[in-house]
Amino acid sequence: AAVLTVIMMLQSAIACSAAYAGEKTLDEKLYNEAGNALKSLGVISEYSDLNVEIENMTRFEFVKLIVDLFETAGISFDSANGTFSDIDHSTELAKTVDKAIAAGLVYGDGDSQFRADDIITRNEAVSVALNALGYNAIKSYMTYPQYLAIADRLDLTDGVYAADGLMSLGDAYVLIYNMLTTDVLEADSFTVKNGNTNVSYEKSGKNFLQAYFNAEYTEGIMTANQYAHISRDEQAEDYCYILSDDGEVKINCDDSTVDTYLGYAVKAYYRTVNSKNCLLFMWADDTNDVTVIDGEDVTGYDFSSKSIKY
Repeated sequence: AAVLTVIMMLQSAIACSAAYAGEKTLDEKLYNEAGNALKSLGVISEYSDLNVEIENMTRFEFVKLIVDLFETAGISFDSANGTFSDIDHSTELAKTVDKAIAAGLVYGDGDSQFRADDIITRNEAVSVALNALGYNAIKSYMTYPQYLAIADRLDLTDGVYAADGLMSLGDAYVLIYNMLTTDVLEADSFTVKNGNTNVSYEKSGKNFLQAYFNAEYTEGIMTANQYAHISRDEQAEDYCYILSDDGEVKINCDDSTVDTYLGYAVKAYYRTVNSKNCLLFMWADDTNDVTVIDGEDVTGYDFSSKSIKY
C-alpha cells in the first residue's frame, strides 16, 4: 500500500470552498444503478425508482443507512452513552444514533442537538461518509472545508446532485455506492511543525467493499455466457467471462438474466466462495451503444469475417 504524506495548511475560504465547485447534473440512471447495487448487498431491502430524486433524506435516515451498511457487512458496534439532548434515549432511534457515535460516524453540531428530522445537507452526509471510510482519524487536524475537500479528491461526490445542498434518497444511495469502491484509510502518524500539521497516513490497499463485505468489483466486456463466446468457439456454461484490467475474470452466473449482457460493457460485484467467484450483482455500463436486430432482418452470415448482413 502506498504511503501518502500531506501538509495541512491554512487556506482562504475561497480556496477551500472549491470542493463543490462546478455544475451538478441529476443522473436518474445512476440513482437506479446505486439503489439496485445496495439492494444486491442487502443494505436496503427493496428499491423503487419512484421519487428517489425528490424524496429528501433526514439526518437520522442517512445515519441509519450507514449503520445498516456496516451491520449488513457483519460489523457490530457497542452503544455509546448518548450525547444529544434532543433524543429520548429509551427509543430505537437513540440505539442507532448511539451506535453511530461509538463508531465515530457522528459527533454532533456543537449545540448538543442531533436534529433527527432535519433534511441532511450534502456537507453533513459527505462528512459522515468520510468518517465511515476512516478519515475521521485525521479530521481534527484540518478545517471543516479542508475535510470536505478530501471527498472531491476521492471522487466521492460524483453523481451526487443534492439540489439546494440538500440530499435526496437517490443522492444518499449514490454517495454510499461511491463509498463501496473508495479505499479505506489507516492513519499512521501526526506531527505539528511551524503551525502546520504533517499527517502521514497509509491507505489500506482495500476499498470499502473489500474491507467489510469481502467482495470484489470489476468491470469490462462480458465475453461469454452459457450459450456463446464472442471471440472463440466455446461457451461458458454456468460462467461468464469479463475482460477487465486484471485480465479475464471468470464469474459464476447462476442468474440467467445476465445472459442478455453478452458483448456489453458491464460492472459487477462478486465474492469468492470455495474457490469460485460468485456473482452478487451485475449491471450494464451507461457507455453501451446498442443496435437491436430482429432475426427476420438477418440476410446472411460471412464465416470468414464473422459478420452478419441485415
